[in-house]
Amino acid sequence: MRKTILCLFLLLSIITPSVCFCANDKEAIFNATWKGDISLVKAILKKGIGINVRNNIQATMLMFASFNGHIDLVKELISRGADVNLKDKFGSTALMFAAHKGHEKVLTLLLEKGAKINDQDNSRSTALSLAAANNHISSVKLLLAKGAKVGDIEYKGNREIVELLMQTRLKDFK
Repeated sequence: MRKTILCLFLLLSIITPSVCFCANDKEAIFNATWKGDISLVKAILKKGIGINVRNNIQATMLMFASFNGHIDLVKELISRGADVNLKDKFGSTALMFAAHKGHEKVLTLLLEKGAKINDQDNSRSTALSLAAANNHISSVKLLLAKGAKVGDIEYKGNREIVELLMQTRLKDFK
């Protein structure tokens, strides 16, 4: 019996190598999203899984795609109605996920689609503070240009980022 099951599994994996043999569609779609496999994501979505489905930490596919910089997948998910402002159980948004990794194209798209630039997560981090903490200078500049507030960010890293934040803070007080 075990040999039969193993042979069947091997045969299926050879015939359909793009299929992820996961416990369920939800797990499969998150794996496909993480990898940026747009065709597999589309195939699983056709089965009726919700565009804003959440995993065990309440993260969405849009958050996964944003974190990994899969811009085409981010576009696809948004075009199908993904909510750009949902938060995971830590209060993080797709914008924060993209900022953490410095994915400027994703940041720009999310902002164009209505992402809230100054939202805070449960530890009071913002997209701006995450971009700054991870030394993504271009992302910091982009977020500041789009209206991110410096607020109470205490950052002691990259000199250029510190200067940008200080200049912006001074402008905010005037």
